[in-house]
Amino acid sequence: MGQVVTVPSEDPVLDSFTFYIKSFGSPSTIVLRGEVYAWDGTKATGPNRWEGPQRTLTPPSTFQEVTFNTGGVQLAAGQQYVLFASVSKDYEQNADQS
Repeated sequence: MGQVVTVPSEDPVLDSFTFYIKSFGSPSTIVLRGEVYAWDGTKATGPNRWEGPQRTLTPPSTFQEVTFNTGGVQLAAGQQYVLFASVSKDYEQNADQS
């Protein structure tokens, strides 16, 4: 899951971002990490601007707030970025839980 954002000129530092995640059945736990990439209008591009550590989450049946603290990533004002939570780099760990 992710969201494309345009960085405001008055505050180009990203301190954190939040998603609301819930379980839709199996698996009971997931391993994920937050990531930030530049957005070219169609897809994430270039090297990541930020990647968080692995997090193991046991999502409840109702939405749970999950915040990724970036530590203050400097972004370019007026540019678009995609902020997302991903399981792709931790696929093996998630596959073991199904």
